[in-house]
Amino acid sequence: MAECWILAAILLLGFAIRVVFALLPRVVRWDEAAYQLIAQNLLSGRGYMEVLGARDLQSPPMVAYLSVIGLTLHLPVELVTAGVSHVLLGSLIPLPVYGLGRELYGARAGLTAALLAAIYPALAVSPLYWSTMTESPYLLFTMCGLYAARRTAFGGAWRWAITLGVSYGLAYLARPEAAVYMALMILYILVVSWYGSRHPAARQANVPQSIAGGRQHGLWRAVATSLASLVVFGLIAFPYVNYLHRATGRWLLSGKQGISMDIAWAYVNRSQAMHDLAVASLDTAGREIMWLSPERFGRTLQGWILEDPRRFVQLVRANVSETWRVLFHQDLFAPWVAALMALGLFAVPWTRSRFRDELLLLLALAGLMSLWAFFVLSRFMSLAVLVGLLWASAGLDHLAGWAEASTRGLASGEQGNLSGQMSRFKRTFVRTVPLAATAMALILAGLQVSRSEIARLPFGRLETARWLAQRIPAGTPIMARDSEVPLYAGLPMVAFPNAEWPQVLAYGRARGARYLVLESRAMAELRPRLTAVIGASGVNSVPGLTYLAGIGDSDNPTLIYALETSP
Repeated sequence: MAECWILAAILLLGFAIRVVFALLPRVVRWDEAAYQLIAQNLLSGRGYMEVLGARDLQSPPMVAYLSVIGLTLHLPVELVTAGVSHVLLGSLIPLPVYGLGRELYGARAGLTAALLAAIYPALAVSPLYWSTMTESPYLLFTMCGLYAARRTAFGGAWRWAITLGVSYGLAYLARPEAAVYMALMILYILVVSWYGSRHPAARQANVPQSIAGGRQHGLWRAVATSLASLVVFGLIAFPYVNYLHRATGRWLLSGKQGISMDIAWAYVNRSQAMHDLAVASLDTAGREIMWLSPERFGRTLQGWILEDPRRFVQLVRANVSETWRVLFHQDLFAPWVAALMALGLFAVPWTRSRFRDELLLLLALAGLMSLWAFFVLSRFMSLAVLVGLLWASAGLDHLAGWAEASTRGLASGEQGNLSGQMSRFKRTFVRTVPLAATAMALILAGLQVSRSEIARLPFGRLETARWLAQRIPAGTPIMARDSEVPLYAGLPMVAFPNAEWPQVLAYGRARGARYLVLESRAMAELRPRLTAVIGASGVNSVPGLTYLAGIGDSDNPTLIYALETSP
């Protein structure tokens, strides 16, 4: 019972921390803004689209529909997506983490892992500034899937197989790469069951106390439970897969394929200009940007590799190097956290039964290797944080045990001077010190992350949004490259192609755009051809454009134009 109350307190702590950080000043941007625009268009009856004129095929539906809930609750812009996706679902992540930690390392380590998951900066704070809001639901359901796979593999009831399929089906609706983990967990179940069928005594010795009474099942039972999980996964994933099929005529697991390799190459080369060209240039027909054009599905990973195999090797090598940098030289693992992980992994000798336990976590890390074929970002590696925290919790438990034993040994001559009650208090205090120090260090680190990220946010775009909201009739479409301004202005968005001015104007007119928003510095860096035309001709002399205002910093003003409705 005490364990349940401690876990409840941890969940409330995680919820409170996420609320506090979510209420700090912030700008909704990038994918998070896209999900909110999709939600607005869904509620207005325009359909599943971020920008006018084309259905969105890039963004999986879960976070968009969570944003619909936020809009329905009339939450402020900063909480429409974050309040439901990050604060509510993110605060539940400690539950499956506790379950896994308890199964693998014991109750104390499980509670420690839950606490770390509740307060760790990369889980509680950073997702607010990664600006996608897919991380928390994806991690919640992925960790639920890991726990369900563990229970299924070691003789759990059929409900755990169903839970496995449900978990990865929901994770897939947040991020399509969850399909990789569905396959890896089935592999885990089959491997563990195969070994158990050959070595029943070893298997029985490895069954945790929580499921020791469960029936052993052989390989055929594992196959049957795996098939059941796949069926449930398929039933949950099918509506989105069918949506992609109806829109593209192809059976796809993700709408991100096609130009994804061009985007990956841009990330590897750290070139925002290459990225902008890959997603915003017009297709061969000159009618749609590549991000929205059906032409992008004509490109495949295999075709991109065959075009230039050496380029693909360079991409993989760069991503392997980037993985190390992201994990240990950015905001995921500090050196002292890595030391705790090493202690948890290697303080106790490995046996065959322990290897089967750790195999689950090793496969979870192996799934991240699929990113090497695309590109690596901190947010993509956040699952590694939860795996690492499970190991770190075991390390903290070992460290606390060492501190308790050392204190008892050093004070052995004083035992006669201590009451039994005082001795228990002293032992509890000594065991708590390492965990308390760790928790305080993590909370301070979260404050530092928030402080540094807030300083980099583009708050100037909110001023532009206010100017537009005060002067432009509701429902008037505006053309913009970034979605923050249309979102905060409450106006529908038209995509801004990377093309010549006549094509840009024709594209906007065809989709009903009446205004154009340009950010000077970004345009100079990403689309110098367009900036050169304005600079050479003056703000009022570009045919089809009428200059209205320059908002913000004089060194980097946001320029607002009216588009003429006809040539």
